Amino acid sequence: DPGHGGKDPGTSFQGKLNEKDVVLYFSKTLRKKLINNGYRVFLTRENDKFVELKERVEFAKKKGADLFISIHVDASKKDTVRGFSVYTLSEKKMDREAEKLANLENKGSIFSRKGLIDTNLNQGRNLIEYYHIKKAFEKVNRSSFEFAEILVNKVNERSELLKRPHRYAGFAVLKSPNYPSVLVELGFITNNKDRNNLRSKNWQSNVADKFVDAINENYK
Repeated sequence: DPGHGGKDPGTSFQGKLNEKDVVLYFSKTLRKKLINNGYRVFLTRENDKFVELKERVEFAKKKGADLFISIHVDASKKDTVRGFSVYTLSEKKMDREAEKLANLENKGSIFSRKGLIDTNLNQGRNLIEYYHIKKAFEKVNRSSFEFAEILVNKVNERSELLKRPHRYAGFAVLKSPNYPSVLVELGFITNNKDRNNLRSKNWQSNVADKFVDAINENYK
C-alpha cells in the first residue's frame, strides 16, 4: 500500500522530494522482488492517484490478503531524527475497533473470505459479535506483531533504525480483523542521511530485499 498519492503528496522536502513518489517507487521495487519469490502482490495504487483510506482496506479485503504493508516516509521538526520504524495496532485501539464493528448494522460478512460472520448484526447479538471480532483482532494482531519484529531485525542489517523501531498506533489502514497489517516508515525525509537513502535506488533495492527476507521467514 503506497501511502498518499494524487492531491495528497504526504510529507515533502522543499517541494523537490515527495513522500508519495518515494513510496510508490519502493512499493513497485518490492512487488517485483516478491513476485520473483513466488508471491502474488497487489498495489492499492499503481500511479500518482489519491486513494481513500477505507478504499485501501477494502481493496486488501477483496483480494483476500494474507499480509497488508502500508509504506510511508516520516518527518520531524528535528533534522537529527532518523531511522526506519514499523507500526502495529495497539491493544487499546484493537479493542475500540472490535467494539465499533460489533455495533455496525452490516449487510454482509465483516470477515469476507474468512466467513466467520455471515449475517446482519443486531443489538441482541452485539456481545457475541464483539467476542468473535475481538478474537479475530487478537489473532491478526499477534501475526502483525511477529512480522513487525522480524522485519525490524532484517532491515537493521541494511538501514538505521529509529529509537524503539517497533511502535503502536491506531492508523486507519491497520484496523482490519481480516489479515495481519503493518505500517512502515522507511525513514525521515527531514534528515540528510535518510533523505539521501530515500533518493537512492540501490538503498531502496537493498531494503526491499530485507522485506522479502522477512516475508519468507514468516510465511514460507
